[in-house]
Amino acid sequence: MTRQQETTTEPGTEGNAAAASLPAADVDPGDPGQPEQQGATAAEAEGNAADGNSEAAKWRRQLRDAQTENKTLTGRVDGLLRREVERLAAQQLADPTDVWRDDVDLAGLLGEDGLPDPQKVDELIEAIIGRHPHWRRGNPAAPASTVSGDGNALRPPPGRAGPPSWQEVFKGQAADAD
Repeated sequence: MTRQQETTTEPGTEGNAAAASLPAADVDPGDPGQPEQQGATAAEAEGNAADGNSEAAKWRRQLRDAQTENKTLTGRVDGLLRREVERLAAQQLADPTDVWRDDVDLAGLLGEDGLPDPQKVDELIEAIIGRHPHWRRGNPAAPASTVSGDGNALRPPPGRAGPPSWQEVFKGQAADAD
């Protein structure tokens, strides 16, 4: 035996004289010539990989939770903004939900601050009333006689003070009075 090999009497270091002559703190844990260290390093790497995978899974879960919460909150805010537009429209429209019937984009009604702009809403309502004047608030309903028939059905015949009674209509007396 040579002098260098004589100093390597520690078990497990017989094949690596340089590693045996170094103090334990100076031994490279990644050196493949150290069998007991190599097994520990592989176990640590597997542990680190498992820790890394579980940590990545945790972050993915948190991301999905945050995305779900973001979607929920965005829906709530959009609903509140739509109701505010409807509140403004209720001043001029009989049914404020008619604002959305012509595929109006909510974003087009918002101001720079992200809130509904009353001037933009008023312009939209004026355009809607121009296309659908019967949607205006306070617009009286047309009389039934102008909507159903020729408009003469409920007029009293000449010489009568009022319209015929239902009995007269069913008996045919109202037609005879003409």
